[in-house]
Amino acid sequence: MASCRSGGVSITSPKRQWAAIRQEEAGEDGDSVSEETIALIEALYHMDKLGLEGALIRAGGSPVAFSLGGLITPEVFDVNFEKAFGDIQGAYPAINREMARLVRARHPQVKWLNREDDLGLEGLRRAKLSYYPDLLLEKYTAREILG
Repeated sequence: MASCRSGGVSITSPKRQWAAIRQEEAGEDGDSVSEETIALIEALYHMDKLGLEGALIRAGGSPVAFSLGGLITPEVFDVNFEKAFGDIQGAYPAINREMARLVRARHPQVKWLNREDDLGLEGLRRAKLSYYPDLLLEKYTAREILG
């Protein structure tokens, strides 16, 4: 596993591969770019300014999973992005474990890993619940009402 800090733009390669596979599966053309992809690329280019850290796992020399996040408070580390090739068995649990180890090594004061929202995806929710979270927060959405 490689960890990255400033200049970790090499992570964009697996993200681009992952995005291309997802677009192909969804029948989308290669010209469309998701908001998530744009957010990730911006985060990578501004890692230092945003205080982000990342981890990258390679297999056979090729990236198969990565994770990116940062401290919210001295005791809370937020995992903003976590991607892996789903067809590589164990890639998601491995990057999850390695990112947790990285956070523990660099920030021993951290008590909580914020794994963020499950996006309403049942499989992602099951995976996140399998780690037996100490706390689940209710999600709220704010919207402007004109009128």
